[in-house]
Amino acid sequence: MSGAIAVLFLFIIMLINIKLSDILEAGSQYTKSLPLALAIGSLFWYEMFTIIPFSFNNVSVISSLLNILSSLNGLLLNSEISYTGIVVTHPVTVDTAFTNFLQIESIGLFIYTYGAIWLIITSVILLLAMVSPIFISSSKTKSH
Repeated sequence: MSGAIAVLFLFIIMLINIKLSDILEAGSQYTKSLPLALAIGSLFWYEMFTIIPFSFNNVSVISSLLNILSSLNGLLLNSEISYTGIVVTHPVTVDTAFTNFLQIESIGLFIYTYGAIWLIITSVILLLAMVSPIFISSSKTKSH
């Protein structure tokens, strides 16, 4: 899998064909979209921490973050208002006691049962990684 990603990365670099002189001529043009990049990045991380259930040793990261924010709220505003959020994830238990799976079948069952959202996110990221260089290179050739 990592070899395929490395080949995809080299394909992107070769397809874009960026020269050092092009980068030096652009100057500070690339920093104009920095606020937009920060807004999109913060929206992405907000979605990752609020929508997708993520826990580590049955201690939810989201509730820990909310506890830290509520304690900071109490310190900064000197108020007794606090938010206690409890985020609990209960994975669906699959009865596999009566079936005999091979190792690869059990890994597949685990991934598709408990990690379906991660598979969807990974597939969207890989789709964007394949489509965006083609889009960038085609728009670059049309402008010349």
